[in-house]
Amino acid sequence: MPKKTDAEQRILTFLKKKDWPCTTEEIAKGTKLSWQTAQINLFRLTHEHKVQYRKAPQAEAILSCHVECKRELPP
Repeated sequence: MPKKTDAEQRILTFLKKKDWPCTTEEIAKGTKLSWQTAQINLFRLTHEHKVQYRKAPQAEAILSCHVECKRELPP
């Protein structure tokens, strides 16, 4: 398994502090990453099954949630 990048670690740390899923934009702002860097790393973390995502129909944004999060993603 590849070593976590600084961006991945910052994203996971940010998500562990959240009670509910966040948009990519919120994650980018909260981690001081660009939107594109956050998005690329979220896709990588999704592929590694460390985060889940779902496209929100009303906002068309990616919702991210740490897998260990107790709440389910909204339908």
